[in-house]
Amino acid sequence: MKGARGFSLLEVLVAVSILTVALSALAGLCAAATRANAVAGSMSVETILAGQKMEQLRALGWDEVAPSADDALVRNVPGACDFLDAAGRPLGDEPDAPPGAVYLRRWSIVPLPADPDAAVVIQVRVMRAGSGLADAPLPRAPGPDEVRLVGLKARKAE
Repeated sequence: MKGARGFSLLEVLVAVSILTVALSALAGLCAAATRANAVAGSMSVETILAGQKMEQLRALGWDEVAPSADDALVRNVPGACDFLDAAGRPLGDEPDAPPGAVYLRRWSIVPLPADPDAAVVIQVRVMRAGSGLADAPLPRAPGPDEVRLVGLKARKAE
């Protein structure tokens, strides 16, 4: 038909195929952005929780600062860990996660090797309570699901 107007079936199939590929790529991009946003939100909360504990430990008087166990950052040591809910409220400091625990927070206080009588190194590690990080050895650098802060508390000069 010489005077016919419109699209052929082949042209429609090509257009639909291109549209399908474009929409599939867009859906994958949206899923990746959603995952990245969730990780960023979780890391923000973990950073706040680690900072709160760091400030709490640094505010202790020098006579209240007691060294912790050597492995306090890799296992749940009573008095050096606690569990928190999604809003950051403490749920307890038992070695096992209570119901509703979302975050696990561990801390370590060790004397500064160069001057053990004048300063201590404080480390705080926060991670998701159900993550495999809780039972894994301490990696050299924090992973994507954990936050680690390191600070120093020094005795005031007299």
